[in-house]
Amino acid sequence: MIAKILCLFVASIALASAEVEDRIAQIRKWYAAIDDGKPVSEKTLKFEQEGDPFSGTVSIRHFPDGLAAVTVDYVAGDHGGGTDHYYFRNGDVFFIYLVGQSWRFAEGGTPDKPVTEDTRREDRYYYDEEGKCVRHLSRAATSKDPDALPTILSQKKQEDVPPDVEAEFHAGRAKPLLNAATAQEVLEIYLEQGC
Repeated sequence: MIAKILCLFVASIALASAEVEDRIAQIRKWYAAIDDGKPVSEKTLKFEQEGDPFSGTVSIRHFPDGLAAVTVDYVAGDHGGGTDHYYFRNGDVFFIYLVGQSWRFAEGGTPDKPVTEDTRREDRYYYDEEGKCVRHLSRAATSKDPDALPTILSQKKQEDVPPDVEAEFHAGRAKPLLNAATAQEVLEIYLEQGC
């Protein structure tokens, strides 16, 4: 009896894993259609928080077959910024790709010759039809040479991270960004929820 239950359990895990892989294969097709496609409409908004060093640009693009993409490039203070990419089908987010970079003062510098250290992080979130994150891949790298970070990071393995509240947080921001009509709306989305 225990062997039968164990066998059913293993089979259900294998089925769930196959469903996730099928979903990710579909996501990659939609992503390619957006990446290779020509938008049927595009809107760009520039935003800037008065009195606060937070500014950027949001690009909202719509493609055939109900596909859409939102890209937000922003600078947050003097120590960082990022590019957030949101991908949609029929108004529902299916993939989010976030790239953030920040710097800080590092050991070994002097007041006349400070040394800095940059960190770059990439997160990829894959969502199912119900908006639940089914996979989260992450990788990060730190270097005293900021120009080398993209290369260093590309050589690092992406870690499979259990989806958590961050996945929900980013998905919750996605649809309001897709529907944003003004720069002020974009600012409110980011400032209310944090960068």
